[in-house]
Amino acid sequence: MQLAIMMARVASNKQVKPRLIYSDKNPNFKSLGLQEKNIRHVLNGLEQVTQKGGTAFGSAINVNGKKMGGKTGTSQVRNISKAERQTGVLRTEQLQWNLRNHGLFVGYAPTDKPKYAVCVIMEHAGGSSPAAHAVANVMKELLK
Repeated sequence: MQLAIMMARVASNKQVKPRLIYSDKNPNFKSLGLQEKNIRHVLNGLEQVTQKGGTAFGSAINVNGKKMGGKTGTSQVRNISKAERQTGVLRTEQLQWNLRNHGLFVGYAPTDKPKYAVCVIMEHAGGSSPAAHAVANVMKELLK
């Protein structure tokens, strides 16, 4: 929840607070007061994550011209010993499930006028790609 709130605040430059109960009323959040040029610079970087060469390029979406930006993340869950480094570090698929890294993706859409922020954390997914794909699927549904 905290990561989704963070993304919503960055994308909107507003003091967004989550709503757990649906309402037709659009809340009027106060501005964070950050300089628009700085926010634009950050959002440009977040948009590039899902562009060619970005860490979530495989999860890029385009729903009637609406795209998603975001940030990938991986959390290592095990130590890699000196002995393993010398003999060759095991690939993710060679590891037991509980030794695989956690992955996350936090994103917002549409990039031109943000309306949604979503975060997915997947334990032992091996990396961030599965989480990025999950967020992309959610965003596709929301942007229909």
